[in-house]
Amino acid sequence: MPIGSEISSKSQYLNRRTVLGVALMILAVILVIMTVRVASHLEGYLVAKTTLVAGHTVQSGDIEVISANPGRAAGQYLREGEIQEGSVVVQTIAGGQLIPKASLSQTEPFRKRIVLNLAAPLPSSVKKGDYLEIWQLPDEKSASAFESDAPLENAQKLADKAVFLAEKKSETALGSKNQMNVEISVPEEDLSPILAAVGTKTPLMAIPVAS
Repeated sequence: MPIGSEISSKSQYLNRRTVLGVALMILAVILVIMTVRVASHLEGYLVAKTTLVAGHTVQSGDIEVISANPGRAAGQYLREGEIQEGSVVVQTIAGGQLIPKASLSQTEPFRKRIVLNLAAPLPSSVKKGDYLEIWQLPDEKSASAFESDAPLENAQKLADKAVFLAEKKSETALGSKNQMNVEISVPEEDLSPILAAVGTKTPLMAIPVAS
């Protein structure tokens, strides 16, 4: 093969590689630009200003609008102007969280508030809006050995979707330091067995559970 032809072939090969490399770089730049544009496409979404618990009727002061882009999950959250008057919270919404459409309803759930004296304090990590199981214990000593995954033989679950609202200070200085008064919200159907346990002064225990 003539030397000139060999040089020409190499030159054409290098030119093709150069063109291909430039094309790939241009494509990469285009993809980056498109990604940035999609990511920067923000819309007004509703967020909770503070924690909203089940049974609460949403007021205008409870929510605010922020610019956000939830991506593929966008359809699961309420946009600005989509909330209906009289909407009621059916599952806890943490403060600062986008409001899921599934967390609100137009039908008010029948929930009641009650203050309970617990045989053992709740973990310090429990906060307003967290869900609790309420258990009736056979005796005070059972509290230290109780585990919801392996409950004591005579323990009885009274509610599995109680909502923690607040810790209440005892009105008396007497009482065990291991006890704790809490205000909770429970479905109406769970209220009777809880009141019955309170009436008989049966020890009660609250166990945090996932929502």
